[in-house]
Amino acid sequence: MKRSLIMLLVMLSLVVAGCGKDTSKETTNEDSKTVSNSESKEKTPRIKGVTLEQVNKTLEVKSDAIGENLQYSFYIFKDGEILEKIPYKSTNHLSYAVKEPGEYMVRVYVKNSEKNIVTANTDKIDFDSK
Repeated sequence: MKRSLIMLLVMLSLVVAGCGKDTSKETTNEDSKTVSNSESKEKTPRIKGVTLEQVNKTLEVKSDAIGENLQYSFYIFKDGEILEKIPYKSTNHLSYAVKEPGEYMVRVYVKNSEKNIVTANTDKIDFDSK
């Protein structure tokens, strides 16, 4: 009987000691996940602003973004429909020759070398053929 009681106490102390270790491991894992998320947020580019202007018969688009090794893609919308997709390139501006009047808007995509992508839309502009 005395032997059973001792075995029971030893097992209880092992269980209690083991629970304490698992809890600390979970906290460590959570802490490292938080650091990973922070690091990826820092690596994501950020668009400070985009502008769209009519200059003669062209649309002039400029993007101001923060990040490293950035590339820019532009989607031209006319009257709410995608008119043209300009693939990624390293320049943050675009001159687009307009062929017909309408309401234009441009969506700018910015990505870095880790393929983190952010987007922003310009204001809409009524382009006249004058």
